[in-house]
Amino acid sequence: ADLTGASGELLLSLKADGVSKVRLQGAGGVHELIAVAAEGQEIPKGTRVVVLGLDDEGHARVSPEQELFGLEER
Repeated sequence: ADLTGASGELLLSLKADGVSKVRLQGAGGVHELIAVAAEGQEIPKGTRVVVLGLDDEGHARVSPEQELFGLEER
């Protein structure tokens, strides 16, 4: 299934140029994918992220929801 645009939770802290795991829940059930940061940034564990696409190795390229949608922290 195409998971581009899906949002989920980062399960492990993601370091620049590192890998993590993201859990996504969709119509097909729960998916866990290896994740890489789209912009090479560091993203803390538990951050809500959006899948921007898959890289050549099939890893989900993710970016924080807050940055993409300009959400304010509450």
